[in-house]
Amino acid sequence: MDGEILECNPAFLEILGYSKNDYKYIDAYKLHLTKKDRIKLIKKIKSKSYLKGEKITLISKSKKPISVLLNSSVIIDSKGSFKYFEGSIIDISEQDKIQKKLEKREKEYKELINSSSFGIVITRKRKIIFSNQKASNILNYDNPNELIGLDSLEILLSEEINLYDNQIEDLKNGISVPFMNYSVKKKDGSLTDVECKPSLILFEEKKSILLSFLDISDKKKIEAATEKIKATEKFNSILETQHKEKEGLLKEAHHRVKNNMQIISSILNLQSNYISKPELTSIIMDSQNRINSMALIHEKLYNTNDFSNIYFDTYISDLSHSLVSSYNYGKIDIKLKLKLEKIQLSLNNAIPLGLILNELISNSLKYAFTDREKGRLTISFSCVNEEIIFKFKDDGIGLPKEIDFMKTKTLGLQLVNTLVEQLRGEISLKIKNGVCFTIKFNRFE
Repeated sequence: MDGEILECNPAFLEILGYSKNDYKYIDAYKLHLTKKDRIKLIKKIKSKSYLKGEKITLISKSKKPISVLLNSSVIIDSKGSFKYFEGSIIDISEQDKIQKKLEKREKEYKELINSSSFGIVITRKRKIIFSNQKASNILNYDNPNELIGLDSLEILLSEEINLYDNQIEDLKNGISVPFMNYSVKKKDGSLTDVECKPSLILFEEKKSILLSFLDISDKKKIEAATEKIKATEKFNSILETQHKEKEGLLKEAHHRVKNNMQIISSILNLQSNYISKPELTSIIMDSQNRINSMALIHEKLYNTNDFSNIYFDTYISDLSHSLVSSYNYGKIDIKLKLKLEKIQLSLNNAIPLGLILNELISNSLKYAFTDREKGRLTISFSCVNEEIIFKFKDDGIGLPKEIDFMKTKTLGLQLVNTLVEQLRGEISLKIKNGVCFTIKFNRFE
């Protein structure tokens, strides 16, 4: 009947606060905030056949709302008719709390900047991305928005750019820098004298440079400026403390996500011990590898100081060697040939491309080398004019000519095509002495 839970594992019950004897009496409609929410979700899953990483709110046995990430797919019978939904959930309540803390800190951060008596601009890759009202007043702009997008170095005199570069280099090396005298250009091109100090900060979860400056063109202001500089030193200390706190929160979030995924993978591994059918064991193994491919990304983010990008070349190497080891069991001599450029990808691009890599390697290892003693996988990863070019090739038996990989009913290739769409990219296939998939997408879209 509609809303009946046919089967679930202990982790599902634990997340929602139910015991192992409860699930037969759980009405799935009552797990949602409203009946309308469930109907809307079901329509979405049926329209896409597969839903990945959908954030929803469920209601626990104690009526407490719980934030989860839902992965769900439609299961059909041999006649193509709907049978049931299958899926998994990950409890992200703690991550939600961390995100709210980050948003609160970001709001406090901006309020602190806007209330400062110093002119403050924040830059990233030389471009001004934030300005307070005091900065626009000092530089004679009508409002802070006029400064957004300007090249921050064009405001400095050319001979003072070296001084600025030296201060930034000192900061990167952990050396504190003092306020220094600069001459800066106003909107009309005239110059004004300021005392300025740069700081390295995390703004909107990305590394940025904050410039604090005080107008000292009027010599009468110099004596009063000393006290204000002390206040700004304290202000910068508060900002640096908040920066470290935000880094810690982001690090904790990635660590929790990685741990949650490893728990799910362990549960699947335990479940596989009770399954005798090889085809079901294979499905569980595929699910584990998909989870592990995403967990590896969060592990790499956790082990770096940049929480929004990872070097994807090392990820490809680690994941491909891991998959070959997990599928092979020494039966076939698989050689890996990797041609990888050192390129960073954002989290939004790394996760779908990581899942694509997992699916292509898994498919080749399962089907390409039937009755073979050895095989070769070749993976290349490069970037030309900000376009990522990813190629995967095996020297296996290839695909039958009658199969259209863009319209196949197999979950693996369906998932690959869906993920390429998510990347806003394009995919092509050549079948000659095996298969060769080429995927291209814009690095910054």
